[in-house]
Amino acid sequence: MWIGLFATGLLLDSKPYRLELLAPQPKVAIAGVLSDQGGSTPPVFDRAAFLACVLLYTPLNVAWPTLLAGFVGG
Repeated sequence: MWIGLFATGLLLDSKPYRLELLAPQPKVAIAGVLSDQGGSTPPVFDRAAFLACVLLYTPLNVAWPTLLAGFVGG
């Protein structure tokens, strides 16, 4: 499992997922005025992109297998 998680982080690029999380929220026109927050609608959060970043981003990808190895060894 450790090797599989580490290899996934090495082989797959996390940049598209990170850019998706950093993309600005769309502006919504309310009564002819542009609003950054879109009125009462909450900002859109892509859980799949967040999970991909957690699993594929290199610093986090090194931390997860290390924690996994520590729990298995303990």
